[in-house]
Amino acid sequence: EDSAVVGFGDEGLFADDRASAEDTDAQHVLQAKTALILTSLLVYDSPAMDISAEEIKQFWRGWCQRRKISADLVAKGEAEIDKDPERWADETMDQLLELIKR
Repeated sequence: EDSAVVGFGDEGLFADDRASAEDTDAQHVLQAKTALILTSLLVYDSPAMDISAEEIKQFWRGWCQRRKISADLVAKGEAEIDKDPERWADETMDQLLELIKR
C-alpha cells in the first residue's frame, strides 16, 4: 500500500515525502491557503488591521501585473478602491476584477 503521512514536517506545513516536482506547486498553494485560513481564524474577532487605500492599490497593481491585466482595468480597479477602501481591504482581488469587467 502506497501511503504517506502528511502533516507538519521539516520541509513545512503538510510536507509529504512522496511529493514529486509536479506536486511542489500544489503543496505551496495548499500551504498558502492553510496559512491564510489559520491567520483569518486568529484575527476573526480582533479589530480590523489598518491598511491604507494606497497599500490596497499597491497590492492590486502587483496582483494585476502577475496576471497581465490591462492598464485600463487596473485604473478602474484603483478607482473602485478609492471609492471604498475598507470594502476592498476585506474583499478578494478576484471579486474586484469581476466587478470592473461588467
